[in-house]
Amino acid sequence: MEEVRLILSLQDCDDEAPCLQVSGPSGVGKSTLRKKLAREYKAVPDGRLIDEPPYPVMTADHIPLLQFVMPEGPTVKSVGMEMLRMFGDPAWYRGDKYSFGKRVDTLVAACGTVGILIDEAQRAVDRNGVVVTEELADWFKSRHDENNVCLIFLGLGRLSYLFEQDSQHERRCDAELRMPPYRWRTGDGMDDLEDQAQFIGTLLAFQKLSPMPFDVDVTEDRIALRFYYASRGVIGALKKLLKRCVRIVARDSAIPRRITLELLEDAFDLAFRKEAHGMINPFSSTYAGQLPPPIEDDSLPRPDVAARRGAKKRRLRKETVNQALTKR
Repeated sequence: MEEVRLILSLQDCDDEAPCLQVSGPSGVGKSTLRKKLAREYKAVPDGRLIDEPPYPVMTADHIPLLQFVMPEGPTVKSVGMEMLRMFGDPAWYRGDKYSFGKRVDTLVAACGTVGILIDEAQRAVDRNGVVVTEELADWFKSRHDENNVCLIFLGLGRLSYLFEQDSQHERRCDAELRMPPYRWRTGDGMDDLEDQAQFIGTLLAFQKLSPMPFDVDVTEDRIALRFYYASRGVIGALKKLLKRCVRIVARDSAIPRRITLELLEDAFDLAFRKEAHGMINPFSSTYAGQLPPPIEDDSLPRPDVAARRGAKKRRLRKETVNQALTKR
């Protein structure tokens, strides 16, 4: 929040507005950051007067920070249409990719826009780490050049490939700003006391807001560690666990309306595919205080699912042929 506030405040006095990449795994809080920024930089209807003789005085919405979600399989046309739609252009769906840039530039100037925030920006890079379209990357560079507007990219870590494969993008963008999950221990095995304290503070905040009282003391390390294991330090997973507790109680009136270890055990089993990630239920009696397996590195490319399935089929066919040929 502080970094975004700073670069937006410096936009008018910087001859080349900075670009920012904010990345982290799913559920770590990127969308929450976007929502907080939306509340802080609200659009003001008819908030600007445009007096450019010989044209009559016109009004425009003041949109200091334009926010939009990167479309799936993004192209210049689909991104341009989405930006025009978020600006409120009634004809956002009309035009072609060559006109969208000029229309966006006009609205950026008219609406006093100093920053453009692109959520799910990793969609510009496919799962193999390849930029989806160089044309889109060049289009973003043109918007940056034409408007001197801050570009803020939110997404998974593989978004870095967009900047690493283009030296001009890399020059414009600051170093990646990571939003990592909380850690219980450091890389050398020592307790990460700061992260532990912040995670427990988050648990206390959830407890305060919960519609059901907690029968567990989340300030105790052995209890907090169970919650940490369940969420693997990701707040989105912690929220999912507690919401599942509420759903269980709402479905069965015989269950006491309190957060207990027994309720958390049931909620974990129903909310998470623990076998797929090599996890056990941390709220069961068999849990021995171990740390959870690490979450998947979001900065690494992931082969396409279809490609993985195709490779598996080819491997199975090859094994079948080899077995047939080696039968005696």
